[in-house]
Amino acid sequence: MEEGNRIEDIEFMEEILEKRSKIEETADKQEIEEMKAENDVIIKDYLQNIAEKLEKKNYKEALELVERSKYFTRIDEALHDWIDKHTVY
Repeated sequence: MEEGNRIEDIEFMEEILEKRSKIEETADKQEIEEMKAENDVIIKDYLQNIAEKLEKKNYKEALELVERSKYFTRIDEALHDWIDKHTVY
């Protein structure tokens, strides 16, 4: 991430770190599935908000939302990885 696009919201970053830690520490598939459903809603909301900002040509706010949404996309990837590792085929 470029210096000017750095996320400096401490509460936001703490939320992300908490979610990542929870994924790493849990052994409960139901909990992972609940986290995945919650994260899917968050990503959907971000995409909707980004589209609205772009439609209004508010590019700076759209970029900020894109940067934040990347963290939730990475959480989604971690959730998928957890499911893949803990699923018996």
